[in-house]
Amino acid sequence: GTGTETYSIGNLVSTSSTTTSLNVTGVTTAVTVDVNGDLDVDGHTNLDNVSIAGVTTANGNITISNEAPRLKFHDTNHNPDFDLLAEGGSLFIQNTTNPSNAVIINLATKLATFGGGVDVDDFVDVGSNIQLGNAGVITATTFKGDGDFVELDVDGHTNLDNVSIAGVTTFANTA
Repeated sequence: GTGTETYSIGNLVSTSSTTTSLNVTGVTTAVTVDVNGDLDVDGHTNLDNVSIAGVTTANGNITISNEAPRLKFHDTNHNPDFDLLAEGGSLFIQNTTNPSNAVIINLATKLATFGGGVDVDDFVDVGSNIQLGNAGVITATTFKGDGDFVELDVDGHTNLDNVSIAGVTTFANTA
């Protein structure tokens, strides 16, 4: 190295303003390390606390292990922040700025719950015979129910194949 150096053989003690190379075999304990270049670590590395400023690239899987693992997305320009949480067999996507706006996917019940409403810009198929359209139209090939309707109000043309009427019927303009 160059600069001020102090070495003590046995327990290595080194004081240096500039060291060009350090090669240590065995266990090394350092109180503070300031690395201003690349750090290349081969093998397992156990880091208690890591703060990363800048871009992070991971080749392979990222595993978060916990009873309720959570990934936090905090937007620094005051937009809503989000958490991705796996807990109790459900996956939560939660707006932490407004916690009532959440998406919950429960794998056990196979249900998805949407807090704050759902906006669909096209058609939604519900099963094999019901389609919800973007104009509020429901198309169904069959309907099954007990037929106990309180009121049915139809505006516009209605084509009924079979009609059974029990009780009083009033017709206006029979032409």
